[in-house]
Amino acid sequence: MTINKNGLRALALAAAVFGLAALWQAGRLCALILAGGALVMPYPFFSAAGGGPPLSGGSISLASSVGQVAITPMSAGGLQIIPGGVAAQPPARLDLDTARAFPTPFKPTLGHDRITFRGLTPNATIRIYTIAGELVQTLTKNDPTTADFIWYPVANSSGQRLASGVYLYAIQGDSGKKTGKLMVIK
Repeated sequence: MTINKNGLRALALAAAVFGLAALWQAGRLCALILAGGALVMPYPFFSAAGGGPPLSGGSISLASSVGQVAITPMSAGGLQIIPGGVAAQPPARLDLDTARAFPTPFKPTLGHDRITFRGLTPNATIRIYTIAGELVQTLTKNDPTTADFIWYPVANSSGQRLASGVYLYAIQGDSGKKTGKLMVIK
């Protein structure tokens, strides 16, 4: 993956904020070392065509198929590898004090295709209701490696996209409950 000047600035900012170190070879980014010593290799680095068998070793496991998303366990959370980007995920929380959902408002016309619930405990059940109290969808998170749950596609239990309006969510986690609002604008 060749990084242009803007990419270098973004990487330098990420390094300053997250304590990252970058390894370069022949002007190409070949790995990032996260605080704590975890090794991250950029998604398209393994071959020019982006294909090939999954590679693994130690605490990382990367698949180099175009368009594939992989999550690998780390001691402080998870690592999400998406074509074109690498993002550290926050570790699962002990409580729901900081739980929230975004984007809100959710606008499919602006390209929004998922809602992220952040600040969750390892096990959480999220129930989405209409403002009238009708159950729209029940989502279940059972992942101790991350505080995030991604609702994709954003649809009711019958698979239909949500209508415009205000929705309520109730999160039941390992150590309590949290409620909030979502807005859908088509």
